[in-house]
Amino acid sequence: MGNYPDCNRCPSVNKKLLVCPDDWLEVARSPTVDLDDLLRRLQSVEGDKSAEEALFAKLQSQGACMIVTVVLEEPNDLRMLKILKYLRALFAMKVWSDEVRLVKADENRFFIFAVTAGRALKAAVSMSFLVAEFDAWIGNVCPDIGPLSSPPSLKAGIHGGAILLIEGDCFGDPVNVASKLGEDTAKPKEILVSATSAQNQNDEDMNALRSCYMLKPQKIEISGLILDYFVVDSKLLDKSTSRNGAPSKEEVEKYLADTGKHNSIETAERVILTTDMSGFTRLTKTYGILHFLRLVLSARNIMVPAFQKVGGRRVKYEGDNIIAAFPSVDSAVLCIKSCAEQIAVFNRNREKDFQIRIGYALDVGVVRMCYALDDIIGAAFDCSFQLAEDVAEVGEVLVTERVKLIGWPSIRSSTTLRNKRTLKSGDRYYALSFE
Repeated sequence: MGNYPDCNRCPSVNKKLLVCPDDWLEVARSPTVDLDDLLRRLQSVEGDKSAEEALFAKLQSQGACMIVTVVLEEPNDLRMLKILKYLRALFAMKVWSDEVRLVKADENRFFIFAVTAGRALKAAVSMSFLVAEFDAWIGNVCPDIGPLSSPPSLKAGIHGGAILLIEGDCFGDPVNVASKLGEDTAKPKEILVSATSAQNQNDEDMNALRSCYMLKPQKIEISGLILDYFVVDSKLLDKSTSRNGAPSKEEVEKYLADTGKHNSIETAERVILTTDMSGFTRLTKTYGILHFLRLVLSARNIMVPAFQKVGGRRVKYEGDNIIAAFPSVDSAVLCIKSCAEQIAVFNRNREKDFQIRIGYALDVGVVRMCYALDDIIGAAFDCSFQLAEDVAEVGEVLVTERVKLIGWPSIRSSTTLRNKRTLKSGDRYYALSFE
């Protein structure tokens, strides 16, 4: 994979792919992986499953994935971004270390890599204490935010195994299981650990924690699979673990000043594009994670330069989704048309399972964006994401009625809106076709 800078802070894991951000704002942007080089490597083994498996074995890191969601209720978008800024600073100052580090943050969700599931569990407990005190703490360190609408809570899922870590993202079975536990199954204030991780006798950290916590065995069926896991008894947490005190107002102010990017929140009317790729579960099960990752990186390689050519900007990646902001509908539509043409060239002479199969959705409205945090908040983003993720078929471009109401399409000779439909939320949308 070429030459990569060494990272002496990460002795226990695969250094070629591990992200070691120097501060919480960088969110795993350290240039430890040349993604273009990685894409070339993936393309070189396209269609050869055994070669892909060998490559994955070479690239993977052994450890654990933990997905944490901090449940926050805040109707004001600008306040929410500020709250997230302080929440992430708090975790960076008190939780992240050489052995437990942030891979990416997506609004109130945190994707975390730990050298063992036991270390992840210890971190989850520390984070739960910090979140329990967050309401009072933020009122002291940032009085202009004031009290929160309601006290926040934390839920988490943990699973150990082989993980593929790249810049700002992670892939593999531990990520999928941690997501099912932490996002789909856990209730607020619950920490769930997969049964294999909780019972791993080789995990000294977990062995020590089992003597402190009462782990309640549970099981759940998800997508036809039975998942065994343990629930950490929250009643015992306060008695068995020392609290990691939150930093003072002065310490936080110094930390934010040192990072230098904490005020970069943009409020503007933008056209928001969300894309969604089809086939993750089936393709990954059939061909392995590297097969789908090759398609994801290929799509990014086509689309991100196309955004830039028309004045658009990638806001963030969310799994196989790409979220971008454009100054106008015309620029966004022209970009989609260009991307669709390039993807058609990529797909030519490839079997269906080896094609980029993607849907698009557009909405327009006022959004709050913080590029330094890879975050965006606003109704236009929420609607475009829902349309892309839940509605758009492969190759379909969906646009909301709000897009039409601002006077578009202005390029009437090249596009047509058809098939008016309505979401459960009441938002109306159309399918756009290029003539």
